[in-house]
Amino acid sequence: MLKISGVTKNFIDENEEIVALRPITLEVDNKEFFTIVGPSGCGKSTLLRIIAGLTKPTSGRLIWEKTPKISFVFQNFALFPYLTV
Repeated sequence: MLKISGVTKNFIDENEEIVALRPITLEVDNKEFFTIVGPSGCGKSTLLRIIAGLTKPTSGRLIWEKTPKISFVFQNFALFPYLTV
């Protein structure tokens, strides 16, 4: 269903190139469940943003077997950050 082949993501910050995601290759079959685990700053959110189509990879390919139905929930609080439960 999803094939990721050599996907990388780099950012330029003040003339310095920052590697946000090193080359990753994986396949996720139809009805397969997978998780992305790693330490802070390793590129988990960057990979998810690429999969969701919110960010374009610097290199590599992302191939969907058919048009995906994707939902994305951001990590940061967006509504009423001054309120608590």
